Amino acid sequence: SSGTEKSYLTKLIIVCIKIERKTYPLIASTGIAAQNVEGFTIHSILRIVQTELGYQLLAFYNLEFKNKFTENSIFEGICVKVAGDLIQFLPVSSKAVFYSSVWQLFHSLFLYKSQRYNEDNKFYKMLKEIRFRKILNAT
Repeated sequence: SSGTEKSYLTKLIIVCIKIERKTYPLIASTGIAAQNVEGFTIHSILRIVQTELGYQLLAFYNLEFKNKFTENSIFEGICVKVAGDLIQFLPVSSKAVFYSSVWQLFHSLFLYKSQRYNEDNKFYKMLKEIRFRKILNAT
């Protein structure tokens, strides 16, 4: 949901990883997202052509990792963190990424409380209604 500090939490995790001096590629699904976290797009890291795969995307990336690395496990043993508002990234021609069989292997953390709109409950309620396309007349 909007204003729940997803970006802040992601940046905090990045700081913790840097403090531990661990090496990692910071990968994002879009160019703008990659710029926001000073990382790379997954397509550029794996040297693949970007497509509209939708729910098949995680399985596709898993296969790409298997082709490029040798460990023979999900994502070749690479720790994968998915962050963001997945409802904002619904695919054009397929189901959302969380319908993928690989998605079941992820542990989900949901942020429910808005930090940005905590003073204006009416506005936040309206944003949630728009988000889920269930706009009430009272709003």
